Amino acid sequence: MVNESIAEALDHLLQGRTGKRETPDSVARFREKLGHIVPEWYTEMMLRWPLGGAPLYFPHLCNSACMRWNTLDSILDDTYNYGPSMFIYDHGYITVAQCAMCTGDPYFIPFFPTTIAQIVRYNDEPDNPPLIQVFHDALDIEEQVTPDACVVVAQNLSGFFLHAGVADEELERDQFDA
Repeated sequence: MVNESIAEALDHLLQGRTGKRETPDSVARFREKLGHIVPEWYTEMMLRWPLGGAPLYFPHLCNSACMRWNTLDSILDDTYNYGPSMFIYDHGYITVAQCAMCTGDPYFIPFFPTTIAQIVRYNDEPDNPPLIQVFHDALDIEEQVTPDACVVVAQNLSGFFLHAGVADEELERDQFDA
């Protein structure tokens, strides 16, 4: 079940706007490959809200981070074919969004409680994990995400969705399609 705080934030954020809502078939394919890492509430969230491909921005970061939220198929593609995703997914990090600022530094959710504890000081809600951006060229030699290799975008996902915005057409054209 999706955390109530996340559900309320997504209802507010996505009202009348659409990305892609996942299908039961795409969820089944995804769960077959990454169900051992990603909890059911995440795929339920992707089924319930049109989040896939949504252009989002987060004004609370100094660079007003712009991203496009991944579809489940995009997550699978990143996880098995591209770094840093393919190097750190076994540690519970799953790529959930792509940077639209041309940095190549994707956004991740750490799904394992032990991994979350290494990134943020206090988060006792495993169903409301933090959102982080991992610098693709800063992973250590063992492909570990150290504090120097990432930035915490939001202490929890509900906080991110609560303060995020959906990019308008001009921003989307300039930032996402460049």
